[in-house]
Amino acid sequence: MDPGTFSPLLTEMEGGAIAQVCLRNGVRFVSVKSVSDHLFSDSQAEEYFDFGQALEALGRAVLPLAKALQKAGR
Repeated sequence: MDPGTFSPLLTEMEGGAIAQVCLRNGVRFVSVKSVSDHLFSDSQAEEYFDFGQALEALGRAVLPLAKALQKAGR
């Protein structure tokens, strides 16, 4: 795959390793990552955020994804 195909904002090595094993074994796999820190932030205060708000936002993204995956798997 051409490395210019994607423009990732982060990497997730553990999920990548699991995805590789799944790919080699024909197992379907999806990974969702919630980022909880900032690389090269100008202010240490930016390193902390409201976990409750983050979980609510994650739920708004993950629940529709899970429903779509369930529907697609039928």
